[in-house]
Amino acid sequence: MTLLVAILIFSVLVMVHEYSHFIVARFSGVKVEKFSIGFGPPLFQFKKGDTLFLVCAVPLGGYVKLAGDNKDEARGTPEEFLSKSPGIKSRIVAAGPIGNYLLAGVLFCLIAFIGYPKADVSSEPVIGSLEEGYPAAEAGLREGDRILAVDETEVDDWEHMAELIHAAQQRVTVSYQRGENTFTSTVPLKTKVLRDEYGRKLEEVSIMGIAPQVNTETVRYGFPGALLKGGELWIKLTARVARSFWYILTGSISFREGAGGPLAIVYYTAQFTKMGVVQVLNFAAALNISLAIINLLPVPVLDGGHLAVFGLERIRRKPLSERAEGILMKIGIGLILLLVLTVSYNDIVKYGPKYWDKIMTLKQRVLPSLRNEIPEAGQ
Repeated sequence: MTLLVAILIFSVLVMVHEYSHFIVARFSGVKVEKFSIGFGPPLFQFKKGDTLFLVCAVPLGGYVKLAGDNKDEARGTPEEFLSKSPGIKSRIVAAGPIGNYLLAGVLFCLIAFIGYPKADVSSEPVIGSLEEGYPAAEAGLREGDRILAVDETEVDDWEHMAELIHAAQQRVTVSYQRGENTFTSTVPLKTKVLRDEYGRKLEEVSIMGIAPQVNTETVRYGFPGALLKGGELWIKLTARVARSFWYILTGSISFREGAGGPLAIVYYTAQFTKMGVVQVLNFAAALNISLAIINLLPVPVLDGGHLAVFGLERIRRKPLSERAEGILMKIGIGLILLLVLTVSYNDIVKYGPKYWDKIMTLKQRVLPSLRNEIPEAGQ
C-alpha cells in the first residue's frame, strides 16, 4: 500500500509538471509529438490529434517530446520549438515548475477545507509519552506521571524541567507523582544532538526519553477561509523549503542529511500514510514545491538550465553555438548523474536496513505458506 501511495503521489506530481509543459506548448503553437508518464517500455498508449500519449513501466519521471526541440531534427517550420522566440521557449519551459508550485497551493487549500490537526503542547511537567529504548521507560516512569523535582530542584513547568535534565551529567534523581503517591527514581541519561526545524545542529544535551502532553484539535475552514488559510500555509512552506535548500547549498545542513531520493519518498510516505490523508497531502505539497525549486536551478538539462540558456540568447540576440550547447549538456548530465548516484547511496545507507528487515519479515511469513500450498512430487 505504501508503495502504491508513493507511486500515485509521484505520478500525479510528474503528470502535472509535464501537462503544464504540454498545455503551454500547445497554446504557443508548438506541436507536441509525445506525452509520457514514466520511462521504459509502454504499458499502454493512445494517440489523440498529433500527440502520442504513453504510460510506461518505470514510474520515475516523464517527458513531453516537442517537435523540433533539437537542432538535428529541426526543419525551421513554425510549429517547431526551436522556431519560437526565446520568450515563448522560456514560457513553455517554465510552465512545468510553475504547474507543480500551483498544485501545492491547491493542495493546501484542500487541507484547510477538509481540516488539519493543530497541536497544543502542554507546559505542565507531565509525561505525555516515553521513547522506547530510553532510560525513562526502563526506570519505571509512565505516561501521566507528573515530575515534581529534578536533583532536588522543584519544577513547575516543562521548560524548566527540560533545562535541568539537559544540563545534567550521566544521571538525574527524579521525584514524580503518580495518582496519590510520590516516587523517586535515579534515571541514567543519554546524549542527543538537538536540531532546529531545518535539521541544523544546535547543541548536544542530556535526555532521558520523555515528551510532554500534546492536545490536538482539527481546524477546518469554509470555502473562502480555506483559500486564505491555504495561501498562508503555501507561503510558509515555500519559505521553509527555500531556506532548507539554501542551508544545504551553504553547508549548514549536510547534503547527506538534507537530500533524499526514491527510497526516502517511499519511507516518508509510509510514515505519513499512518497519520492520515491530511499528512499525505501535506507531504505531496512539499514534494511539489521541492520539485519546482530543483527544476529552476540553473543546471543544464533541468528547466532552470534551459531558462538560463534562453536568457543568454536574448542578451546575445542569437543562439549559442552547437559546441557550447554540447559542452553545457555534458556538464549538466554529469552533474545530474552525480546527484542521482549520491542521493541513491545516501538512501541505501539511511533507509536500506529498514526495508531489508521488512523484506526478510515478509519472506518468513510468505514462503512457509507457499510451501504448504505446493503439492509434493508424486501427489
